[in-house]
Amino acid sequence: MIVSDTVYLDPSRDQLAPAVRKSCEELRWILSHVTFVPNDILEVRRAVLNLARDHDLVLVCGGTGPGTWDVTIEAVKPLLEKELPGFGEYLRARSLQEVGVRALLSRSIAGLVGTALVTCVPGSPSAVELVLREVLPELLPHVRELVTGLKEWELGQYLLVPRDRLSPRELELLYRVTYSAASRYGCAATFSGFVKRYSRGRLVREFRVELDLRELEKQVQSLVRERKCFVVLGISTGTLRPGDPITYIGVVAETRDVAFGTARELLEFLKSRCRHVEVLEEQT
Repeated sequence: MIVSDTVYLDPSRDQLAPAVRKSCEELRWILSHVTFVPNDILEVRRAVLNLARDHDLVLVCGGTGPGTWDVTIEAVKPLLEKELPGFGEYLRARSLQEVGVRALLSRSIAGLVGTALVTCVPGSPSAVELVLREVLPELLPHVRELVTGLKEWELGQYLLVPRDRLSPRELELLYRVTYSAASRYGCAATFSGFVKRYSRGRLVREFRVELDLRELEKQVQSLVRERKCFVVLGISTGTLRPGDPITYIGVVAETRDVAFGTARELLEFLKSRCRHVEVLEEQT
């Protein structure tokens, strides 16, 4: 994204897009498209938000200086959910070697908008080339790992969480872990089971679950090895009340059929092996 009044009015004056395109080809990155935006806070902000929805990286070039019409930082900084101050510090330190104290006029910043890395750099070919050749090739993959959680959770592994009673907070975390892994592989199937309020026409006062956890873990281990999937499974094994969660099943796989098929198989396994005792209110 190139922020410049003159280039917006006359795209033939652009000198940055060819350099970006060449660097992306060398890195084997896919350059989705080049956008020209005038020096206008609302225009810059709207463009960044639109691009961040569907891209891993938004490279904003220009408008980072202290000039009257340099408004890129004012537009982008409020959008950053997590700022990476070291990015601008590094660029200014590197530029000091080449242009001297004039490097301090740059207000380059970077941070996350959703899961996209947004970087704001000066609108000079040398600055853009420095970022694409020296900084982003190492920075972007690591940012993707941290944002998606892939460094910890890979296909072929599982997370089994037995509790006397799964809490709403733990249920939320199990769901988050599932979709953190799914952000790379794209296919997730989930199931949540809760204690019913009524059974056989009477109010459930108490619900107890009995299960051989070692047998359950062996089944999960077998499935993740065979299906090359990632399983997140939470199970309550204590005394429960109406509305309490009994189980959470999350499966991440490379295909939808594997994800849903594995989740269904785990659910059937629990139904066949899990013994439950209902204590009902007396009928009046």
